[in-house]
Amino acid sequence: MTSKLKTDVLETVSGSGTIALTNQLSGMTSASVPTGSVLQVVSASADPATISTTSVSYISTGQSLAITLSSSSNKVLVSVSGGTAYCGVYNGGMIETICRQTSTTYSQSNDLAGSSASGFTEIYNGSATNAAPHSMSVLDTPNTTNPTYQIFFRSRITGRSVLFHDAGHVFTITLMEIKG
Repeated sequence: MTSKLKTDVLETVSGSGTIALTNQLSGMTSASVPTGSVLQVVSASADPATISTTSVSYISTGQSLAITLSSSSNKVLVSVSGGTAYCGVYNGGMIETICRQTSTTYSQSNDLAGSSASGFTEIYNGSATNAAPHSMSVLDTPNTTNPTYQIFFRSRITGRSVLFHDAGHVFTITLMEIKG
């Protein structure tokens, strides 16, 4: 059996006022939700062009995404998934990382991977060439309301060819604003 309550006006406990029910979420703001709540999600998917390198210095993949936060004290969960990474030679490997972007060039001070195993992806090829899907995520505290995140990659060993995103596979970046 289902019950239904219908009323025109709700009165406060003290009887000093009424509560409007025109919108069940009236008065709800990002400031009034609990810490840890997801406030918004921004996502972009693409099948970008393949980029190749043999360098052990990070280069841009050209894949980036911005988000506008409701408060500079909020956090951003950055997730990257899909696509493929390709190691073109025996005993090669690719390392990929997420950076908070301040320019289009790699900056170690903005590299969010640090020592966190979830902040970067390393694809190692010990016996033959291979392509593998890759994913990574990191929780960032940007201390700004308009961060942009960019993906960089490099070869694990100088002179070993690696490809970011072997064409034909969808690559996705997702940013989630988390109440700080």
